[in-house]
Amino acid sequence: MYQTIVFEKKTGKIIKILKNQYIRTQTQLARLLGLPSIHNLSYIYFPHDIDINPDDYYVKAPAPNTPYQLFSKDDTLLTLKIVQEKARKLINHSSIIDIVFEGGTGDYMLQADVVYQLTQKHPEKGFNLYVDPSRIPILRLILNTENITFFPTSQKPKETNSYIRFADITQLGYYNPPYGKVATYCYIAGINPDVPISTIRIPPHLEEQAQNIISSLYPDNNTPRIALHRQSGEPNPKTWPWQQSWLFMTELYKKYNIPTLLIGGYGEQIAECEYILNGLGIWEWDLLAAILSQFHAIIAIDSAIMHIAHRLHIPVITLWGPTTPDYILPNILHRNIIQGTCPKIGCMQYACNSNQCMLSITPEQVLKELEKIINLNNHHNET
Repeated sequence: MYQTIVFEKKTGKIIKILKNQYIRTQTQLARLLGLPSIHNLSYIYFPHDIDINPDDYYVKAPAPNTPYQLFSKDDTLLTLKIVQEKARKLINHSSIIDIVFEGGTGDYMLQADVVYQLTQKHPEKGFNLYVDPSRIPILRLILNTENITFFPTSQKPKETNSYIRFADITQLGYYNPPYGKVATYCYIAGINPDVPISTIRIPPHLEEQAQNIISSLYPDNNTPRIALHRQSGEPNPKTWPWQQSWLFMTELYKKYNIPTLLIGGYGEQIAECEYILNGLGIWEWDLLAAILSQFHAIIAIDSAIMHIAHRLHIPVITLWGPTTPDYILPNILHRNIIQGTCPKIGCMQYACNSNQCMLSITPEQVLKELEKIINLNNHHNET
């Protein structure tokens, strides 16, 4: 059962609600409505069988480049409330809750925040988490309670109504200020959106490994440890270009005699020199988290490294272009932020070839922000 909601584009006013009616063409829609022209109208599909009074609801796009959604007159996204209530019923009637994760490692960190709160709220229940097996070690640094069991996503339940599926976010959108993207995951899991940021806890064996690695990277223990994550996977519009990155690392070393640990994937661009330490594709997620936990500051694009650093509760400078903090982060993490100056900033487009937004972030901007959050002068004066 679904409903096709026809509305005015300009006002969001609901014109007609059609039951189980798939629209193939604009001509078909005009015929169904008995109108000669529908150029000022559009429609959305609402996949829930509830009574909708057109006078009590309206349609809008919550933000630029986001899909139209159905809102009540008090500006509550109706779909999220329905999804939240559905999840609550599932949890209340189940002793074991199946939850399927989705997305990249950064998304997993947000979902881990949600699941952690669920385990605190329902300690009497068991939680089966279906995840990418390669991410289980880092998830265990947040989700290490006895009532959690991990399974590979290939073993997820076949009956979709029997589990919580975080991938539903693709149908719901995630523009939810002041909470950020995690809010939609919260609604999907049946809880309120104001969840706190979880803490990554480093166990002793990883801490020891990390200390040995850091000792080899930084013979002088007094050297401030700075890491840069400029690229996530293949080059894309979120990448901070190499030229800017290289100039930043050069200037940091020239001015303060501090090398930068460049972290990212194996095979990404790097220069062999004394002021760039190679951390590309070397460590698994859990060991990388242990290493970063002993750093003084992280500079990162919108990426998994950013989310990990936030959960380590260390200073993070974040670089933004096609995505924006309003979409991704709760307001409490809106600090040490540098955004590009492209007129289309926050376009959420990943097919852009110009990379203008990230190109506009200068090495000088990043170094100036770093100087605000960490005292670099003391080390410089000692060398």
